Amino acid sequence: VLLLIVVVLNIYGRQHFNPSGSDTVNFNQEDLEPGKNSVEYLSNGSRISANLFIPEDYVEGEKRPVIIITPPNTGVKEQTAGMYAEKLSQEGFITLAFDPRGFGESGGHPLLLDLSRQIEDVRSSIDFVSTLEQVDQNNIFSMGICVGTGISAYETASDSRIKAQVMVSPAIRSDEESVVPIPTDVAYIIAGVAKAY
Repeated sequence: VLLLIVVVLNIYGRQHFNPSGSDTVNFNQEDLEPGKNSVEYLSNGSRISANLFIPEDYVEGEKRPVIIITPPNTGVKEQTAGMYAEKLSQEGFITLAFDPRGFGESGGHPLLLDLSRQIEDVRSSIDFVSTLEQVDQNNIFSMGICVGTGISAYETASDSRIKAQVMVSPAIRSDEESVVPIPTDVAYIIAGVAKAY
């Protein structure tokens, strides 16, 4: 199996993996306005592309609670996370839906599943919203969808800035329910070798 993975990787080529990127971003807080705002910020040197929704009834100078929405694995801000972000913004929350590194419009090397990197992206998203003058620093919430529930919950457990965690359709399974036709620990080893390659 491992030989097959190495052959496939060689056939399709490799991209240089640089875990700490050297991207730059263009963001000016003064450009933010009610509605949907395209924003970008850095996560470990790689650009994160996100949509920041500010409620239409926002009044300049007020502080609003914010919800950072972590998408399902391989999800992007225009899909499920973006739909939740838009709807929750209509309820008065500032919301952020982002593309994890390697997906959508974000920079970074594409990797199907790199939990530690995606957790860093959630942390960087919290760092970003914490700089916004519209955000109530005492009301930062985290929300995850599917695999994003575990990623966001992990950050919530270790980040005192987050007041509460929301889980939508959490991905919970046992080894018996695995869709991978090999033991889970073997799948993780193969994924690790592919990442290192």
